[in-house]
Amino acid sequence: AMEEFARIKSWPLAIRGVIISDCPVGAGLSSSHALILCILNALLDASGIEGGLDPISELQIAQRAEHLAGVKSGLTDQGAMIFGNCAKLQHARFYDLKMQEIPSTVQFCSWPSSCSVVVANSRVVRQLAKGSNAVAYALPRLGCAIALPVMRSEAHVQGLLGDDEASWGLQGTLRLLKLVPAAATLDELLRIFPQHSDHIHASVQRFIPGGRQALDGVAIPLRGSTLFTLAESARAREFLVAMESGDLGLCGKLMDIGHEGDDLDGNLHISDENLDDFAKTFAGLSHIPGAFQAGHARLDELCAALRASGAKGASLTGAGRGGCVVGLFDSAHAATAASRRVLEHFTDLKEHDVFVARPIKGRGMLDLSSISD
Repeated sequence: AMEEFARIKSWPLAIRGVIISDCPVGAGLSSSHALILCILNALLDASGIEGGLDPISELQIAQRAEHLAGVKSGLTDQGAMIFGNCAKLQHARFYDLKMQEIPSTVQFCSWPSSCSVVVANSRVVRQLAKGSNAVAYALPRLGCAIALPVMRSEAHVQGLLGDDEASWGLQGTLRLLKLVPAAATLDELLRIFPQHSDHIHASVQRFIPGGRQALDGVAIPLRGSTLFTLAESARAREFLVAMESGDLGLCGKLMDIGHEGDDLDGNLHISDENLDDFAKTFAGLSHIPGAFQAGHARLDELCAALRASGAKGASLTGAGRGGCVVGLFDSAHAATAASRRVLEHFTDLKEHDVFVARPIKGRGMLDLSSISD
């Protein structure tokens, strides 16, 4: 990956070191991405490459390394670590088809000094890409990957900005969603959208372990997950604005709506009638949960416990189906007290499973010279 993206053809064959971490593995807290960036930066430092790489090259290498290891990762987690600033809330569009534009999309606002986040590990082991779970888990992602290019193409026809989904608004988004079926088999989609066949095939190869054969004629839901993705993006934009203005209540509400969109019983097969009802019922796109089905009953219980303990809002984090939830609090005192109450209620959890998160810069070198033997 280093040779492919940074033209680095000579680096140490090995480095000796010790990896120490208190980040739980497989819990949706980006432990694998952190490990990749740790090793990459250690190799760069050992190679004598002063100043490291530019952020985009670093991002490309990290993603490619994970793909070579068999993990079809995106860019958000690594990007947040690479571009992150201490005590700042970050918003960016980590879109891998427009990699070079990422730096221009990065925005920050100050994180209130009194504001705290509690992380609670469900200890539910996720099996996201194994056995019979693999295709079912990937279907919402595949549906969104197929639907969005179709909607962007049609947006141009309708006089909208195809590459700027934020400009579509509620009515434009719901209107464009009607142009894709609620669900369809791969063969049906290739017949309906022959002009998008290359992208459809590429999406199947990217998201479905085993490719086309593994789908075996299953109907791919398109609207529910696409609506969730677009609504979640709107929630992220509004969250930044709300945090800038100090409206933690709205921040929490947006978290709760997003978590609702991950309900395992969420409706992936949204009808035209459903879309018409949304247009009449909701004032904005960010208030529509959508459906991605990445939740778990245990995550719902933890979020409810955090809200009952004073959280402004709570939501799963990471890829879901287990892992962790996060709760937003207006003070460190409230967050600490909530952590204790959650531990009292969930007696199977240990102290290291529920904790108040501390803001850090992101990836970077640590000065360990002050640590003694």
